[in-house]
Amino acid sequence: MHYCGVAEAMKLIYHPFDGDKKRSKEFVENVDKAFMFNARQGNAESIASWGSKINALQTDLGEAVRRVCKPEENIEAIGLINHLGKTCFVQGLHNESIQTIVRSRGETILLSQAKEFSLEEEFTILSMRERSPFSASGPTLKCNKCHKLGHTSARCLSSNRNPSASVREFLRCMREESGARAVGRDRPADYFDVQEVLSLTLEERDARAVGRDRPTISDFCHGGHVARF
Repeated sequence: MHYCGVAEAMKLIYHPFDGDKKRSKEFVENVDKAFMFNARQGNAESIASWGSKINALQTDLGEAVRRVCKPEENIEAIGLINHLGKTCFVQGLHNESIQTIVRSRGETILLSQAKEFSLEEEFTILSMRERSPFSASGPTLKCNKCHKLGHTSARCLSSNRNPSASVREFLRCMREESGARAVGRDRPADYFDVQEVLSLTLEERDARAVGRDRPTISDFCHGGHVARF
């Protein structure tokens, strides 16, 4: 985005402010036409950056006015410049929703307040995009447990969970025991591992009794029959 200097910009104003207070409204309208529709926030530009550019333009214009206005006229002229800066800032915002929200705050707010309100809305919008699982600006989350979109396996609330590690280990030992029996052995190869797993499953059963939804060995045995060691 290209910004012209103050000297070039002042040439766009057909009737510069000559100190006549009666013509101040006309001066503001002329400046609006010259500047308001010629400055815009870039599509990828942050509001903070856009506000800094408006501040720089406002400062340059204020210095130019001080050079041509009498000391007693500076207060009113600077007031007009401040109004112009705020108007240009709001009008040039890329997001129309933020424009509308800032305008709803009233005409009496200052440029600093307009920037503050805009930054708050920008932060809110960016936060919503980051939280949204279907945001077009980021990758879609997919759960590895239930295979649904919108969350990860760590936040999965599905009741169809995989067995705990201890239960899977027990089942593995049971399969080894079956193989051992097939060749005449009466004890699994890792007998002490099985004993340790059974101890862990007792803790899981106690946890289940107090409301924890975690599968235990009882979920995988029928009629209370457990492997004989």
